[in-house]
Amino acid sequence: MSPVSDAYGKASLVPAVHRLSMCEAAARSCPLTMLDPWEACQPTYTPTLQVLRRVRCVCAAFSGAVCAKWGGRDANEEM
Repeated sequence: MSPVSDAYGKASLVPAVHRLSMCEAAARSCPLTMLDPWEACQPTYTPTLQVLRRVRCVCAAFSGAVCAKWGGRDANEEM
């Protein structure tokens, strides 16, 4: 799970700190679920593709694989 940043700008969005807590509680009950707080902690909105690239690299690093760049861009580069 990767909750969106407060910078997303949706008026009815619960603050990121609370969404992270809810996701953490939900992830505890399912060992196949992970929570990545990175997106929620970003100061600006992060496009979905950039988030997916980062998740891919984190998963690759966790498994000991090398993170290949997609389209020549690193997971943290601006789009």
